[in-house]
Amino acid sequence: MVLCYLVDLGLGGCSVDADEAIPACVNACVEVLLQVDQLTLRLAGVIRHMEKKTRAGIGFTDLSLRKVEQVHHLLGILIDEEKQRLAGVKELGG
Repeated sequence: MVLCYLVDLGLGGCSVDADEAIPACVNACVEVLLQVDQLTLRLAGVIRHMEKKTRAGIGFTDLSLRKVEQVHHLLGILIDEEKQRLAGVKELGG
């Protein structure tokens, strides 16, 4: 297992960065574990592209309606967190 950082997330997949090489190649099947606050999602995926062995674009596969709804909910949480962060930056004069 490799700890990765979420760079981008959508209903169709995600992009992740890692501090170490990701031991997989294009078209490899992977399991993505997304954890934000109290929400944890396990999603099946396929690596669509790799960049410098430390960044991967992953397409989600076989998402049930329930999983799509959970990803949508997670996106809402992340958007709300970003709005709060930007509001804090604006208050500081940034």
